[in-house]
Amino acid sequence: MNAKLLRGAMVEVGYNAKTMAQSLGMAPKTFYSRINEHTQFTTGEITKICDLLKIDDAERKCKIFLE
Repeated sequence: MNAKLLRGAMVEVGYNAKTMAQSLGMAPKTFYSRINEHTQFTTGEITKICDLLKIDDAERKCKIFLE
């Protein structure tokens, strides 16, 4: 996962780690654990993140979550 690209996408639409965690229904600590790759995002979480951040492009999704 490319945390830098994810954080950039979050900033583009006005999210920070705390507000993103709240929108996903998880504790900020859990979100930080995911973004720092201590644990992985589920496919459902990735789908919701992409919806919240308005990421429709498959290539951009891959760059953020698969590289």
